[in-house]
Amino acid sequence: MTTTEDSIAQFTKDLIAIEDKIDAEELKISSAYRGKLEKLLTERQVILDKAEGFWPSIFSSPSCALHPFMNGTVDPKIVRAITSFCVSSHQHNEKVSRKVTMKIRSNLFIQEGVISREIDGECNTLALSEIKWKQGTERARQNSFFSFFEKHADEDVPKVMDILDVLDSVYQNPFLDLEQE
Repeated sequence: MTTTEDSIAQFTKDLIAIEDKIDAEELKISSAYRGKLEKLLTERQVILDKAEGFWPSIFSSPSCALHPFMNGTVDPKIVRAITSFCVSSHQHNEKVSRKVTMKIRSNLFIQEGVISREIDGECNTLALSEIKWKQGTERARQNSFFSFFEKHADEDVPKVMDILDVLDSVYQNPFLDLEQE
C-alpha cells in the first residue's frame, strides 16, 4: 500500500524526469536553430560590411533600441566610427554564450581596434577585449554605452544583460528600428 507521501515522491520524480527530457530536447532544437541562423547571419554580415556607414546609421537612429543606454555627448561620435558589428552565439558544454564584436576606427575618444565581450547565460564574462579610451576622456565617457566593453561593467549585471539582449536583437534585425521611423 502506498502512502500519500510515496505518491507525491513518485509524482515529483516522474515530473523531474520529463522536465529533464524537455530541457535536453530544447537544447538540441535550439542548437540546430542557432547553427543555421549563425550561418545566415555570417553570410549577411559579409554583405553589410561592404555598406560603409551601415551600422552607424542603425545605431544613430532615434528609434534604435540602444538609445536609452547611450549618453548624448560621446556615444554618437563613437557610433560614427563603427566599421563592423557582430553578435555571435557559441556553445560550451551545453551552455550557450553570446559574443558582441565591434570594429572601430580611431576618433577623438577611442583608439582604433576591435572590442568584444562574450557572456554566458548567467552573465559571466568569458572573454573581453576592452575598449581603449584615449587619454583625457575620463570625464566625457561617463555613462557611455561603450563601458559595456570594460571590465567594471560586470558590476551591473541587469544592465549588461539588457544591453546584450538589445545588441542581439538589433544585430538579428537591424531594419526593425528603421521601419519604425
